[in-house]
This record gives sequence, C-alpha cells and structure tokens, in this order.
Amino acid sequence: MNLRVRRTDPPVITPNTVAVITDAFVPLVGWRDVPVQKEVRDELTSLERFVLEMALKLGVVTAEDFAEVVSLPQQVLAAGATRLVAGGALHLVGDRYEVETDVATRALAERGIRRLLPTTADFVLLPRTGDLFALPARKKAWLRQLETTRLVPVGNAPVPPNLWLQRRSEYLASRIRAGDVILLDPGIADVSKVEDDPPLVPPTGREEARLCPSYRCRAEVTVDDSGTPVVHADLHGKARKRKSAGDTSDETKFVTVRLTGAENLVGEWLALTRALEQASVLADAWQVVVPAVTGVPTPVSRRGPVEWDFPLDHHAARSVVSRKQRLDQQMGLSVASHTATATLVCRFVPNDDAARGLFAVDTAVGGLLTSVEPSAAATDICARAAAEHGVPAARVGRQAVHHRAWDLGYHRLVYALREAEDFHYD
Repeated sequence: MNLRVRRTDPPVITPNTVAVITDAFVPLVGWRDVPVQKEVRDELTSLERFVLEMALKLGVVTAEDFAEVVSLPQQVLAAGATRLVAGGALHLVGDRYEVETDVATRALAERGIRRLLPTTADFVLLPRTGDLFALPARKKAWLRQLETTRLVPVGNAPVPPNLWLQRRSEYLASRIRAGDVILLDPGIADVSKVEDDPPLVPPTGREEARLCPSYRCRAEVTVDDSGTPVVHADLHGKARKRKSAGDTSDETKFVTVRLTGAENLVGEWLALTRALEQASVLADAWQVVVPAVTGVPTPVSRRGPVEWDFPLDHHAARSVVSRKQRLDQQMGLSVASHTATATLVCRFVPNDDAARGLFAVDTAVGGLLTSVEPSAAATDICARAAAEHGVPAARVGRQAVHHRAWDLGYHRLVYALREAEDFHYD
C-alpha cells in the first residue's frame, strides 16, 4: 500500500486515544425499515410457570388434565399457554400442548419467555470493509439523520462484485444468523423473508457495476476500560439545497455516526498509526522531519498508540536548530492512504551527549516562555533543564539560552531577561 507522509500540526489526544483520523472516505449503503424479527423477553406469570412445570412433568398438557389438577375452567389454560406457544416452549398439537424441553427449562431458569415479534430496523453496510450495522428504526438514528441533513457525498465508490448478485433480505438474514452484524438495535434475531426480495445494491443507470455514495469522515478512536475500541466519528460536507425559495445555505454540515464495532474499518485506521514500522514509510518520515538527514534512517520508537520518538544525534539536532525549530516541541505527522489520513504525534529525543546539550538549551527556553516571572526563575529553569538531560549546568548558561531565544524569534523574552540583568534599580 502506497502511503504519503506530510508534516502537520500535532493532534490533541487523551491517554485513551489510539487513532486520530483527520480525513477518511467512507462508502456506505443504507436501507430503511427492513422487516425483521426482534426477540423480546416477558417475565413469566405464576400461571405460566405452573403450566411449564406441569408440561415438563407430564410431557403434554390437555385442558382436561389442567382442569382436573387446578379446578379452573379450561379456558384458563389457553390464556396461560398463549405466550408460551409464541415463545416456542409449547406446541399446540390438536387439543393438547406438547412441551419443548430445552426451551421450557430455559424459560423457567430465566423466569421469562423469549418471543419473536415482527418489527422493522435500519441497516447500514460499509461495502469496502464489509462492516454491517443494524440501527433502530427511529427518527434520531444516524442513517435517518444523514438523510434529513441532505448531506452531499464526496462521490461514488464501487461496490465489491461479490455483492452484486445478493438479495437484500437473504443477505442481511445470513449475516444476522452468522452473528456478523453490529447490533445498535439490540434483540434483532432475524430478517423476515419478503416476496420479490430486492437486490442488495441495484445497478446504477445502464452500467453493470454497482456504486454507492462515499462520505468524508473525521474520527477519533479511543479505548474503554476493557480495551475495546470506541469510535467517535462525524460525516461532513455540504448539504443539498432545498427547492424552497431562500435556501442559500452553503455551510458545512456534520452528522455524528456510530461506527463502534466496525472492526475492519477500525483495523485499517489502526494500521496507519503503525506505518512507521515500515522501512519505506520511515525513510519518507525522516525526510519530512529532518530533510538534511541522509543514509539509513535511524529506527524510531513508539511512545504510545499515536506517539513516536525520533532520536537525533548531534548532526541531526544541529540541522533542526538551524531551521529555527525547537527541539522540545511536539510536531504532527500525517500518514495517508487512498482511503484515510491518520495524524501522529512526534517528538525529538537526543541520541548522543552533544545532542543532549542542544536539547537542554531548548528545554530551558521553553520553560522561560511558560514562566510567569522568567527573569527571577531563569537560573532555576536552566539548572532543571540541564539536570533533565543529564548535562553540566555550564552547557545551559544564560548566554546560550539568550542567543537561542533570540534566534527563535522570542525577542520580548530576551528583552525582559536582559533588562533584569543590565538594569538594576536597587
């Protein structure tokens, strides 16, 4: 896979961040109000528990047996068996109820009966990666928000040929039964069969190829307490103008989408954060970060999921210094494939004693810039910077720090430091 590396601003991350996706193209196909079977659980009544216990003991229950045991009208048995039949614990054969032992035993253990009820759900397929979502069929579900926002796709993407001949209900049902669907609407157990099952993806115009809309996306992937990836994502773009007069809006619209569970898509994004492990990508990264470095690229080390350390020897550190760039500041590096761009946080670290001296001076400058009273704190800040990098305090003298601050363009800081040193009003 051909990857492009660019210098950029460092992303803002949290300790749980494992990927920052600044731009991605996400093709998707959505279906509204697909007929499904949803499993619901009802707590057993006392009558239902009694009927189940009786059925398990006798194997079958008849109205006559029921009336003889409990001295209640036979109609009561029908009332007590209705949900049990719907849940598959009993089967009505002629005038008697036969027990389904496994289902009845589970119902008693759970103190509830599971039933399948007809309803509808929305589905979203990411055809390039194969991730499939089942969403609740309600107004605030994100597929419907995408439609009502009238978000304009960035273009069309090809649908893989293996999906061209698939029928919608048959395909969705097979994925449900395989447990291969991210259920944002819990309880969906099956997709109902329909007559004249439509194509999963209809042909586009006269072309044989199937296409689907592709949207621009930005996302951050974090991990929860169990280490499971959680995706925070927005689709964005312009909205189609309505035909009504006066609709001249041209602002960018955002639709928050739930992509948590899309293992294949997230896997592609996480692979981009590991791209510096590839020799060719590492070589490109070094040329972006320190263009003057030649020869075999020095290996970098991973500080965190999206954080990388670039070790600099004295020659490389001098090259960075000459470009008026601080050695102690983070930088951003974007790694882009043809489908997504991930942004990494990169830092320089010293790799020899001479480099450590240069790093210590820049660390002192950084400390002075954040100090409330840099003049009063200068001596202490310089000493701490020297200790942090393990170099003698003399290598982080005030004169060296002044020169470096001036070279970096921090003129006001230098004026403040020199004023305190050169003009005494005691």
